[in-house]
Amino acid sequence: LVAHDRDWKAPAVRVRGHPEFTEEDATPANPPGESATATSPPAETDLSAASEWTAMHPDPAVLKWLDTSEVKPGGTTCGFLIAPLGTMGVHVESYPDVKVYVCIKFAKTQPAPKGTIFTHCGGPGKLSGCGVGYGEYAGDDYNHVGIDQRGLGRSLPTFATPNCTLPLGVDILGDDEDEEDTRGLLRLIKARAHACFNDPSFQLPAKNNKSGRDYFNFLQFSGTDEVAEDLDRFRKAIGARKLSLHGISYGSAIAMAYATKFRDHVDKFLLNSPVPPTLSMFQMAWDSAHGQQLQYDNFAAACDSAGAACPLSTTGLGGTGNTLATLMNFIRKGNIQIPLKKEQCDKFFCTSRNPPSISALFLTNLRLGGKQAGNRTEFKIFVNDSYPLYQAAASGDVLKFQSLVVKSGQEYVDKWIAAKEAEKSSQPPEPQGALPVFDENPDTYSKPTKNFVAGQPAYHLLIEQGGVAQTCVWSQSTFDEASNENYYITRWKQAKSTFPNFHLGK
Repeated sequence: LVAHDRDWKAPAVRVRGHPEFTEEDATPANPPGESATATSPPAETDLSAASEWTAMHPDPAVLKWLDTSEVKPGGTTCGFLIAPLGTMGVHVESYPDVKVYVCIKFAKTQPAPKGTIFTHCGGPGKLSGCGVGYGEYAGDDYNHVGIDQRGLGRSLPTFATPNCTLPLGVDILGDDEDEEDTRGLLRLIKARAHACFNDPSFQLPAKNNKSGRDYFNFLQFSGTDEVAEDLDRFRKAIGARKLSLHGISYGSAIAMAYATKFRDHVDKFLLNSPVPPTLSMFQMAWDSAHGQQLQYDNFAAACDSAGAACPLSTTGLGGTGNTLATLMNFIRKGNIQIPLKKEQCDKFFCTSRNPPSISALFLTNLRLGGKQAGNRTEFKIFVNDSYPLYQAAASGDVLKFQSLVVKSGQEYVDKWIAAKEAEKSSQPPEPQGALPVFDENPDTYSKPTKNFVAGQPAYHLLIEQGGVAQTCVWSQSTFDEASNENYYITRWKQAKSTFPNFHLGK
């Protein structure tokens, strides 16, 4: 956490003649500990002295709250930020506008005693409801802000178009041991990328487009940098000199981008589980594989040391590492599919819907993945419940092994759905007669976006099949997200040989 003294202005670094010089830059700064003079800049929270706009009454040319009855201390509301597509000076008069959905929970005292804090929960794909909700941990003295970043949630244009998703039933993992299968997946993703980029909804006509042939492609203006630019437009629209930033996972990339571009407008700065500060997707993937390999190496060593207390080490397969490798190889070679019902697919996930089923390889990767291994309780349950699998693998009984995998997988899906439904039932009930969120009128609905998107009933189905949000955003935020197929395969082989990870396919 980096907290700046809000009442002290750093010495001015701009001089007269600099394009961003203002008379404020000529004002002597007051070092910490010295009293302010009549010429000192006002405290950060004195918004009325800094601008005519406030969080409750933003610049209407840029941002309007949808429901004015919700604009009150302690209230929560949302609205659309109107933003030019880009910022490059040569095109500034030509950029069309886009709409970015912004939500805020107002501090109980206005102006907010500690200013405004923006939270982004990561993904890309997390939406304004998560940002506003997490922000509440900061307390009632902040305005808490979350957004649906460009292309996501209620912001328009949207990435949730059929051309940007993958066909239903495609196993997005593929078989990580099969080069041809992996190449086939890469070609499918490439075809999807071309179709997505050329989708008519992303071809935005330039302003003053007299020829009718001047267009901008939205997918070149909806990455991480643009989120930072939209945040600064929001800051100006509410008359704040600074924003506090809380970035979680991918959200930390947004916070870092904002702090890099607009460092003079950052108050408090908090990175939670930050992504590496690199623009190389391959480097991020390599570092992630390295971390997961270390995680499993440490787990295997600890399990082997524990002996009978850790059943993975007592299967007769030569230790924990060999047990995990044998388990995965049995699942992979058998191409085991776990039958599910249609309603289970709707509530959980299916790698195929005809017939409804999930790949045992996919599900085991999910259960043995880095996230699960990091949760001691969940991982221990899986290890103990699956002991009969290891015994069947050790004996070479393929039919028994497959039967146990199907039974274990179906039980896991049932437990997962039951836990989610119990969690949902513990939430306050919807008001009587309330419409499903996706049936609400998007022109008037003013709530933070959580699980469903107003006016877009197919949003999650379109956005989640094939990692649409991640693909569209990261491809604009890294320099090697797009690569030659053979180069990708070469790096894929290097990673597999360097970080075998017990053949877990992660």
